Amino acid sequence: KKIVYEIDDKFLKINSIAKLINLKLNKLNDFKKSFINDLILNGLPDKTTEHKKTWDEYKISSLFNIKSLKGYPDETPLSVFREYGVVRRSDYENKNALPEDLSRNKLVDIGDLVINKMKTWSGSLGISNYRGIVSPAYYVLKIIKQCDSLFLNYLLRSSLFVEKYDKISRGVRPGQWDLDIDEFNKIKIQIPKLKDQKLISKYIEQKISELDKISNLDQIRLKLLVKMGQSIIFNYTN
Repeated sequence: KKIVYEIDDKFLKINSIAKLINLKLNKLNDFKKSFINDLILNGLPDKTTEHKKTWDEYKISSLFNIKSLKGYPDETPLSVFREYGVVRRSDYENKNALPEDLSRNKLVDIGDLVINKMKTWSGSLGISNYRGIVSPAYYVLKIIKQCDSLFLNYLLRSSLFVEKYDKISRGVRPGQWDLDIDEFNKIKIQIPKLKDQKLISKYIEQKISELDKISNLDQIRLKLLVKMGQSIIFNYTN
């Protein structure tokens, strides 16, 4: 009974610390979202970019054209994740098996917008940094206006716009609603001049990197707490 009490006491403390770390991680994630939303809507806080009143408004259809190039089975398979955007499939675990015939998959060039139409409501889209191929069920859009791809990636993946995608996704099966691409093309966005886009995206990258370092340290702390719990059980039972 004394051993069980000692173990429970130590696990209570470990769980209490872990709860605080997870709370901090959630708050960091919420702050990151609000931080990005503010910058892509209003520009830099030190006013080095032009005021939003001077930003130009566009429909998405005037920035992108849908393309559907197939017949490139030897290109690198890509995936789209809510958390990361467009990535090389081999770099992340993917439960969906690749078909044997990849000739029907769509070609993606660097700078293209890739959309998982069944998961857009959750944020599964992004500007690609890679050339490769994606599922024929995805939408691939080629940019037709000179813009900073990093700025557009942050803007289109921001929580403010993901909320819009949720409203224009439709279907019978919950969790796999198809994006209405016509309604998507009608969405209006305001963007600053190219030089300001680059300033904003560079600033976001810098700050997100700093926040990610904090998050990574806390993730390491959580793993150490798990190992600590395992060692406690081992020490008390051997």
